[in-house]
Amino acid sequence: MVCLAYEGYSWYSAPGSSPWVPSSSAWYFKIFSYPPVFFVFLSHVTQNFVCKKRIIGLFEAIVEIETSLESLSSVEYVHAGRQRKILVFMMMVKVFNLCGIQDCWTYEWSCLKVVKLLAVVMSRITLVMIKFQFAITLHALRDLVLNMTTLIRRGSKHTGSPVTCLDVERLLRLYNRICSVSQTVNDFYSYQLLGVIVMDYVNINVNAYRIVTYFSSFFNDEEPLSLFWLFVRFMGFAQSTFVLFIIVGACAALQNAAEQFNKALYRQVVSGVNHELQYNEILSAHLTVARSPIFTACGFFYLNYEMIYSVCASNVTFIVLALQMF
Repeated sequence: MVCLAYEGYSWYSAPGSSPWVPSSSAWYFKIFSYPPVFFVFLSHVTQNFVCKKRIIGLFEAIVEIETSLESLSSVEYVHAGRQRKILVFMMMVKVFNLCGIQDCWTYEWSCLKVVKLLAVVMSRITLVMIKFQFAITLHALRDLVLNMTTLIRRGSKHTGSPVTCLDVERLLRLYNRICSVSQTVNDFYSYQLLGVIVMDYVNINVNAYRIVTYFSSFFNDEEPLSLFWLFVRFMGFAQSTFVLFIIVGACAALQNAAEQFNKALYRQVVSGVNHELQYNEILSAHLTVARSPIFTACGFFYLNYEMIYSVCASNVTFIVLALQMF
């Protein structure tokens, strides 16, 4: 958090003297970079210092749901171990991307400039951690819903021990609790996600434009930049795009798991294994409403794959207009 504040202050006070920001692009970073950084920084401070009890309550709710689910049946649970691998991969990509800072290797270094560079590195790593806190939490909730779906399906296969009305009502209470927790998580990270998505959107547009101008320089008889510069821009473009897919993918994974849970309940009723389920008012009301988690960024847009399509379309439009103007 201190690094985030120092980075934003460095960009504001002397944007042209930072090794991260070349002087020719100082106006871009001054307008588009440090406001989202401070926006995410203030949200992160609020999260860690003002809402400590709320964070503890979220994790206690997840543990309570998992404990209640384990008491219903001995199901082989699935876990989001691959998310740790993705997190490690993203950290490696981010560190490598930071190693390609423009003028990083030919810069005249001093103690203050080294501190500025370290502030940039630590702030970027902090932003990556904020993104994955949200994604990994949703994947944990997704695993709980999948385990509940597995319990219903296994009960329907064993004709001697079908899922009872009491078990279904307990599962519905747990499912509603998961939906409430997911809504709380969305409200909790909503402001941070808005700032993060704005930063990633700007990075995608700028890096894509620079990649296109690199190849267009061959046709304009201009001296192209080095391949290492192109590779760094490509890694920045890929990293921002990958982060958007991780955030949207986590939301879509939980929504798909909720849809599978509702379908499993409906098939359980239609199969007729337990006739009491057909006359259960709680189950009928749940299937009628079909509650599902919904994720937004402060209500400005939904976090789904349609947002990715909009980003791609606006990116193409931006590149076409920029090439025509410049």
